[in-house]
Amino acid sequence: MPGKRHLVGYLVLALSGLSAQAAEPLLGKLQLAVQACGSLSSRNACQDVRTLVSQIQGQANYANASHLCKEELTELQDLLTLFKERDAVPNELMSSGWDVQQACSPFQL
Repeated sequence: MPGKRHLVGYLVLALSGLSAQAAEPLLGKLQLAVQACGSLSSRNACQDVRTLVSQIQGQANYANASHLCKEELTELQDLLTLFKERDAVPNELMSSGWDVQQACSPFQL
């Protein structure tokens, strides 16, 4: 049942976003913005994701981040374009947000 899997994905991201928000403010904000963008609860949410990605990339710690973290952020940006063009689904966007969270958390972004 895709509905249950989709709901579980949102729940996992919501919980991880809350814990990330306390440790890494920008990553926590990014998770919340990805959730809002994916659920289309806010017109500005997808732009907020783009803004937050740029802010993360501007952090001093970003220079020391792993190649994987940088790659996941780039993939999220690319997916946002596809999502806007309706060539990607919310589940893909949420998954990408989770990948960024996992890859970038160790770098205090």
